[in-house]
Amino acid sequence: MYFDTSKFPEYADFAKLKLDELKAGARVEFSTEKRNASDFAVWKFIKPGEKHAMRWDYLGRPGYPGWHLECAAIIHKELGEPIDIHTGGIDHVPVHHTNEIAETYAAYQHKLARYWLHCDFITVDGLKISKSIGNTYTLEDLETRGFSPMDYKMWLLSGHYQGARNFTFDGLWSAHNRRANWRSRIALCYQKEIVGDDIFDEVLEAVNDNLNSAKAFALIDNAELSFDDWKRVDELFGLRLIADTPNLSANIQALMSERAAARKAKDYAKSDKLRDQLLDEGVAVKDTADGIVWQYV
Repeated sequence: MYFDTSKFPEYADFAKLKLDELKAGARVEFSTEKRNASDFAVWKFIKPGEKHAMRWDYLGRPGYPGWHLECAAIIHKELGEPIDIHTGGIDHVPVHHTNEIAETYAAYQHKLARYWLHCDFITVDGLKISKSIGNTYTLEDLETRGFSPMDYKMWLLSGHYQGARNFTFDGLWSAHNRRANWRSRIALCYQKEIVGDDIFDEVLEAVNDNLNSAKAFALIDNAELSFDDWKRVDELFGLRLIADTPNLSANIQALMSERAAARKAKDYAKSDKLRDQLLDEGVAVKDTADGIVWQYV
């Protein structure tokens, strides 16, 4: 059963389609049951002997909804239209999202969403992601290489969602180091009072400008932030900065005090041993003219 797109005058508007230039069979073989090349399946009947996970009887025959109808129906039942934000890849604009819009309006006379956010594709080392090429990576794969899921999220947010992105491990290392630098700055907030530069309104302005997280990150890189500022950054971007950068435990603080006492007594051998012990615990210490500064490694 097909949706007759000629019955929905606004069908081409969302994707700015030129329906008269569509070539039947460009995506799939043209069906003689269609009236227009842009018509799409609303319901598919199951052929005798065909197995399918979804089955409902309709008009005396088993069948299942078309992909676009699945999404439109779930949104209607679980959320109600219009929803605030609908996201997806740019490849969904001319077909899937266009068809969701048409079905929703035909069924409920409502628009489907107030805002649409479409992301561009990610390539890996300049190549399309493909299992046959072997350039697919899971979060588990990244973790075995020493990266956290938050490093990958940092990499994603370091660019714009509408721009084409090319993933490399050099780029991921840069994101990892950037997040480590931010965590070091948070650690410093535990050690001395930091007065922030009051840039958070600018950060919000960047994010509200079509989710320009790259600009927001540049502002954060070049400003002084208080601990409260870092909490707001963490709430905004969900990078687990505070959770992964707690204040020192009582055990670590005791080792720090013991090392400070050894340095004061000029027992540098003991001081160096305690420094190495702290490093094994994931804490690096640096002796400065203003005292000891620590950070997580």
